[in-house]
Order: sequence, then structure tokens, then C-alpha cells
Amino acid sequence: MTNDTRRRFLALAKGATPVIVKVAGFNKADGAKNLVTYISREGELRLENERGERLRGPSMPGQVADEWAHLMSPREASKDFAAFAMDISWKSAPPSQSPVTFAKQALGERVFAFAVKESENNLQLKGLVVLNAGKGDRLEPSAETAGHVERRMRTNLRDEAVNVSFLFDGYGHGTRWAAARLRSLVEDNAGKVQNEKGQTIDGRDAATRLVQHQWRNVAGSRTPRDVVHLIISVGADSSYIALERSVRGFLAQEFRGRRYVFAIHDPIQDPKGINDGGKRPHIHAHAVITAMNDYGDRLKVWIPDMDRWRSILAEHGRANYLAVETVQRVERAMPRAYTYKQVRPISYDGRTEHRGTSDSAHMRYCEKRSEFPDLSAGAKTRAKVDEARAVWQELTKSGYAPDIQLHATRMINRIMRAEDWLEHRLAKQTSQRSQTQAAADQQPHQNAARDSFDAAKPAQMQGLSEHESCLQTPAGFGAATSSNRESDRLDEPGLHLSTVNGSRAPSPSNQLHQLTHGDHSTNYNEQETAGLRERFGTLFNAFVRAIEDRIRPEIHIRPEVGNQPTYNQYTASPNDPFEDKRVLLASLSAERFAARAPSSNLTREEHELDQVPPADRTPGRDESKAHAQAGLERSNTFDRDDYER
Repeated sequence: MTNDTRRRFLALAKGATPVIVKVAGFNKADGAKNLVTYISREGELRLENERGERLRGPSMPGQVADEWAHLMSPREASKDFAAFAMDISWKSAPPSQSPVTFAKQALGERVFAFAVKESENNLQLKGLVVLNAGKGDRLEPSAETAGHVERRMRTNLRDEAVNVSFLFDGYGHGTRWAAARLRSLVEDNAGKVQNEKGQTIDGRDAATRLVQHQWRNVAGSRTPRDVVHLIISVGADSSYIALERSVRGFLAQEFRGRRYVFAIHDPIQDPKGINDGGKRPHIHAHAVITAMNDYGDRLKVWIPDMDRWRSILAEHGRANYLAVETVQRVERAMPRAYTYKQVRPISYDGRTEHRGTSDSAHMRYCEKRSEFPDLSAGAKTRAKVDEARAVWQELTKSGYAPDIQLHATRMINRIMRAEDWLEHRLAKQTSQRSQTQAAADQQPHQNAARDSFDAAKPAQMQGLSEHESCLQTPAGFGAATSSNRESDRLDEPGLHLSTVNGSRAPSPSNQLHQLTHGDHSTNYNEQETAGLRERFGTLFNAFVRAIEDRIRPEIHIRPEVGNQPTYNQYTASPNDPFEDKRVLLASLSAERFAARAPSSNLTREEHELDQVPPADRTPGRDESKAHAQAGLERSNTFDRDDYER
């Protein structure tokens, strides 16, 4: 336990705002002008550079880019994907091969997707291909390459085809370009787009998942890191002048010798409209910094660098009379941040709403937006968690104000909930590995049993077809495989059963699913439901009612922010997997809470208040309790707009 950690935690408990320094991304040389144009709103907002000069005007972004030109790398971003079109005219009837065969002849062992248009004597393929095939084999999307492919196809199909044409219809860098083009292809050719395995790509979501889950791993994308884009925040209620001075001092101290510009975005002076992504409801700053300085040193960003940046920014913020502090993610059991490549904006009404580019990306986005308690399983993380817990525990002792004690207690409980979830996740992974290993060990025995059964078939079945023999399974064999057939039949949500005393009963995870989504099992009666609800405790009952109401957002008004709404809950949509994740965490935490106070009818907040040491329960305890409750509400509605991308 260090004095600096205690000082930081004490400031946070008193209401200090964590500073935000986020790397929004890197860009290449020709992207530097675009970034400067973006943060200056096409020259309408005033920028400030490393020399303290104020810059404005429509020609300013180009002037900045020209000034930085000697610091930019000559490398270009990799060409990752290309759109192609192939047309084959047959001499007579088309051959029996599938269109996938001809696409593989043209593109080789690459990953691709295409739409098919067939007529009597013509075949047209239009699609996208991942140019990288691994081991240094990257296709160049040029006219020369298209000519080579065309001549090879004509040679291969000289007996069947009259003419073959092949061309590349554009190329792009990054999965965002590929996902947009593939979604457009799927929309224009509904039900007619398939991948290199002949599997149909049905819908926009399927196209996005294909790009993000499979194509991303083989694309081999490379981007020169010539400029760094930072997003900086010291709290939504900070003043324009205080933020500008803090950012100016931070950049001058940390990036001395480098070229940079920065601008302040606030909802009043931002000329960009709300529907276009401007006038965000919190004030923040953007900075664009060259990766190379004038002495040839290249900027490399690591996690320790990010921690140092936040500490320096917090120092300059406090020097400008801002109540800010630095904090690490693990010290409050906060989830991992999402990157701009993992989400796309879907609404600019109030705080920007995003949608993940894949299921896993959307889950990560939901975790961050709802501040889902989370910890990693590493040894370094465990050491930091133990240190943070000790400091928070220190702040719950007598001598500190009730609101500080309550905030520290809430942080300890949050760490405990994150540990609950980590333990559940690790147990699930261990169980899955055990099941996989058991299935692998059982496979030789199953093969031997199958061979024995085939050898022992009755004589009257030897002449039957495979379908007919399946209808006449010998006696005794069906009983041996009935459990497998039953498990296959029940492999769907809400129907997972476990064996209890020889009978089928819902598993604990299914019991939880049935409580929140309705009872689908005839073996699960109301008496069991009541017992489970009673065991999970008061908190879980309240949480289930919130889930049944579809988790509508609760809007709280912070006096220091005015009428700016902040959301205390994530707005869950029907059939959202993140909803089940939150319910499961609530059940795990409710069991721990019930174990600590099995006979208490208090709410969790009241129970936490009762953890205040007896020495602090003075005759004015009602006033102190009200003050602590107000601190809890302020902490519950912590301004999450600081995490805005």
C-alpha cells in the first residue's frame, strides 16, 4: 500500500473525476490531413500547434499536412481486399462443375465470396477476395494480374468456353471497407452469395461476421503509423479554459520536440450538427501528434506510457483547479475498452450509440457501456487487485466520512462481483476443456462399438439400404444410444436438463434462464421456482423484475451537470446475450450477499451502510446516512460520457 494510491483513492471517493487519455487510432501520411480536417471541423474550429500558434481556415489542414510531410513515412497501407468480376461464355451447355470450382481456378487457395448469375450459355461471378494467401503470397489487384488470371482460365476452359473475361473492380484496406462492400453485395443479390466453401451468406449480419471473424485473421493488414490521434477528457463539467490549459500543458510536457495540433470540442461552439456526429454532450479535446520527431525518434505507445500520460494530465488538471485523478482499470474492476474498428455508430441522439461489428465486439461494447465488473486472470492483475482492495478496505475504517466509507465499500463489492464472474468464467473454461478431452478419449471406444455393431448385423439387414437399416435398429442398441439422441434433441436454449436421482431436471443455468425468460419445462414447477427465488435473495428478485421490464434506462439529473442525462443502465434489446450475462452475474453476487446476511431484509445499499463501524454511528446518523446515500447516487451516475469514443 502506497501513499500515492491512498491519496488517489481518497480523491476518487470524494468525487474526483478520472482523467481520460485514449488512443483513438493511428494513421498514415495521407490520413494526417483528414484527421486535422476532422478535429478542426473543416477549418471552422480553432487549432493550436506545438508553438502556441492559433490556426483556422479551410486551407489550414493542407498547410499543416505540408509542414509535416518530411516526418511522414513513404510506405503505403496494404491492399487487403479486392472486388472482382468474371464472365464465362460456354460453347454449348455449361459443364456440371459448381461455380465455386471456377472461382478457385481463378483465385487459387484464397478466401473469397461471390454472387452468381447464370443463364443458358453464360456464367457471371461478382465478388470480393482476400488478396493475402499466406507465406508471402499476396495478389496484386492490377490490370496485369487480371490479364494473367484471364489467360489461365482460357487455357483451362478452352474446350468448354468461347470466351473468359476477368477484372478487378477496385480494392481497399481494412475490414471496414471489406464489410461494407460485402454487405452491399449481399443486399443486391439476396440468397445468391456464397463463400469459397459453397456456404450461402444470408444477410448483412452474416456478411459482417464473415469479415470480422474469418477474413480479418488472414488479411495480413498493415498500416503505417505516421500520426497518433488522442482523445482527452477531464470531466464533462469542466470549463473550456481549464480544459484548454490542461491539454496545452500536458502536450507540451510529454511531446516536446514533436509536431502536434489540438482542438476543443464542446456542445456550444461545435459547428457540426447533432445528426452528423457533432455537439456531443460533453466537452473533450482531440490531439493529432506526429509519430516521428525532428531528431528521428519514433513514438511507441505501451500501457506504461498511457499510465504516465494520465498522471501528467491529472497534474495539469489539478493545477487548473479541476478535481481530477488518475486510476487504472483494474483498481475499479472496469471492463476493457473497445476500439473504433469494433463498433459503428447507429444513433447520435444524446450520447452516441454504437453497434458492434460482430457478436463478440458488441458484447465488449455492452460491457464497457454498462461498466460490467471484470478482471483478467493474470498474476500481475491479481497483485494489483490485492493492493487496491487493501487501500479501499483502509478507507472503510473509522475516521473517514460516511460517504468515503460507502464509496470504498462499493468498490470492494464491485471487485468481489468481478471475482465472482472471473471464477465462473474459469470454471466454465475448465469444464469445456474436460468435456472436450473426455469426448476425445471416448471416440476410440465409440468407433470400436460401431465396428462391433456393424459386424453383428442380423442377416436380414445385410441387403437393406442404409436408410432402411436405420429404421430397423436391433434391440438393445437403441437403449445404449438414447441418451445421445436425447441430448441432441434438447440442444436448444431453455431445454438443457441434468440427471438428478435418475430423473431429468433443469440444470442450474437453465433454472436461471427460466426465471427470466419463462418456464419451458414441464418438470419445473412453481414450488421449485419459489425456492430458487428465495435462495437468490432480494437483490435478484429486483433484478429479475428489471429484466422482465426489458431494462429501460433510468435517467438521473446531476446537480453539477445541470439537465444533462446520464444513463445508469444499459438498454438491452430482446434476445440480447449480454442480458443473460448480467442476470447470471446478479445471481452469483446475490448468493454471496445472501451468505453474508442470510436473515437481513435490507437492500444491498442499506446493508453496505450498516458496514460503517459503530464508532461512527453518532446521534446524527440519519443525516450522515442521507449524505452517504446521496454520495452513492452520485457514484452510481458517474459520468460515463468520459469514455465516449
